[in-house]
Amino acid sequence: MIAGLPEDVAHHVAKAEARLPVLSILPVFVPPASRPVALAWIALLGELREALFERSDPRVTGLKCAWWAEELQGMGRGAARHPLGRLLASTRVPWAEAADPLLALAVDDTPPADTAAASTALRPLATPLAAIDATLLGRPSIDPALVETLVRHWQSQRLWVGRADADGARIPMTFWARHGRRRTDAAEATEVHRDWATHLRGDRPGPMSPASLLRRVLDHSDHVVLSALAVGAEPRFPRWRGPFDAWRCARDAALHYRLPPPLRT
Repeated sequence: MIAGLPEDVAHHVAKAEARLPVLSILPVFVPPASRPVALAWIALLGELREALFERSDPRVTGLKCAWWAEELQGMGRGAARHPLGRLLASTRVPWAEAADPLLALAVDDTPPADTAAASTALRPLATPLAAIDATLLGRPSIDPALVETLVRHWQSQRLWVGRADADGARIPMTFWARHGRRRTDAAEATEVHRDWATHLRGDRPGPMSPASLLRRVLDHSDHVVLSALAVGAEPRFPRWRGPFDAWRCARDAALHYRLPPPLRT
């Protein structure tokens, strides 16, 4: 367990590490006072991603996202219930701004017509989350490239966990048409999956220098996932590479995730 991290928060950080193994070594490169907030924030993003994109039953997705929307509202007024919410809660952070976009995305079942539509559907949630990230880091404005990084990250995760289900992966209709496939062929349409993964891998959002540690971590994960899916392989995160990947992410983000002390008022 990471020193200073409550046990109930550590449980959710461990879940995030299962999806982003680079997190297991990353705290070494984060100032001790910033580690709980940095890890809890990334873990919270993982919980939202799970609620939105890793549920096969739309009813469960709706219930989970409704709960998290209520939690985000509570985090902005000091009434958080979730361990991550209690650690991160602050009335100075615009948590509530992400609640309505989260609910809207949870019920959106419209297949995207093209790549622009696929990204447009995700930006209303990515934008307030980038604003939250900016507030946590004490920045005066959001990083537009982080918005696009979140969009691509969610698209890559959707493809990874939902590629056997056209509605889960949300591959644009233009890609199905390009290969003469129907969306009902999702389980067998590996060439469509590879094509979409190749497109996403090449769609790197903005320059990576300078970039926050969050952007570096998400970009690293997406590169591994999309590189594998582009050749029809299953993504793998070898444990032996963890220290090297973490060092590179932290080095390229100036070795510090420059978080101010947790905001409580």
